[in-house]
Amino acid sequence: MIFTMILLLMAGCVLVAGLGGGFLLGAYQGQADLRATDALRVRGEIEAQYRQAMTDIETENYALAYERLWAVVQLNPAYADAKQQFDRVKWVLENPPTTTPTPTPTPTPEPGAVEPTPPVDVETAFVEAQAAYQAGDWTTAIERLDLAAGAVPDYRQAEVREMLLNALTTLGVQRIDADRLEEGINLIDRAMVYGAVSQEAQSKRDLAAEYLRAVDFMGVDWQRAIEALETLYFRVPEYRDVGRRLFLAYRGYADSFARRGDYCPAAPWYQEALNMAYDPDVETRRNEAQTQCANATPTPLPTSDPGLIPGAVSISVYNQANLRQGPSTQATVLAELPGGTPLGAIGRSPDTAWLFVVTSSGTRGWVSVEVVNIELKEAEIAALPITEEQGGVSPEIAP
Repeated sequence: MIFTMILLLMAGCVLVAGLGGGFLLGAYQGQADLRATDALRVRGEIEAQYRQAMTDIETENYALAYERLWAVVQLNPAYADAKQQFDRVKWVLENPPTTTPTPTPTPTPEPGAVEPTPPVDVETAFVEAQAAYQAGDWTTAIERLDLAAGAVPDYRQAEVREMLLNALTTLGVQRIDADRLEEGINLIDRAMVYGAVSQEAQSKRDLAAEYLRAVDFMGVDWQRAIEALETLYFRVPEYRDVGRRLFLAYRGYADSFARRGDYCPAAPWYQEALNMAYDPDVETRRNEAQTQCANATPTPLPTSDPGLIPGAVSISVYNQANLRQGPSTQATVLAELPGGTPLGAIGRSPDTAWLFVVTSSGTRGWVSVEVVNIELKEAEIAALPITEEQGGVSPEIAP
């Protein structure tokens, strides 16, 4: 029972249940949809199981130590010296001492003393596992199989491994179908230790992992959330609430521009949200962004030279070029730079195909190396730090 209890404690948060039908979202704000990560609690459980395993080793309760360390290693192989301790415990279980200890009288337990853990009856645990397995009680079957394998790792090894493969896979699929995605992924991942899982289980596991990855970016990195959700939506549009999530991501990304007064890039993202589902509030925001963009008065550029920023390399644009939010032609255009625009290069992409620059107005973004004049400054450009920073408006450069 220990392993399954550990697994359930460490499995993470259960996703908020789907909020139901249709895409007429009205003024729904979407914040309740965002998935909270419980990493600190998971880390605490790993630490607690490791400490208890060390206590089990000290008291020579190697079967329980084996079980706890197995769970820790599966969930975080790099944690402390858990792998070395696991190997040590496994060796002790596989090589019991051959000397007969000197008989000692059984001490009379003191009042309130905890009775020592009795030795595991491997045969009984296996028989109970078989009964639970045949009855479809996968949780109990896994518990008893873990207990048997923890006490005697090579006990009926082929049968134990096959039963664990099937029980873990089936329970994992059930958990995913019940919206307990992280638990299901962990169970199927553990099943893979014992053999190849079914194509159905693998597909469910991969879709769930892809969905969780996309949800993790919600509210943190809208651009990556959109990329991940679009990939999933265009492949399996009916998967869970991926359509609603994509709507919220489009709207959230547009809001992030509008809040800082960047109405021109905000408007098309509001339109993307409306293409997913009509919402009068989003329509109002789009119309306002389009109006603000059309009526925007260009802010005069300060006379300061962006190349004067410490560490920046002064460059200029050959002809008209786009200043983008990321180092890609697919990234959002933040501004159009006329030929001759002075820039200060402050970073580069790993392949130096893109430069992270700052304009004299204080806006930072990415330009292709092909559109700027760097012929005489190649060594300085190569010495710039590699960065993954995203472009946007930054404080004005001090004169």
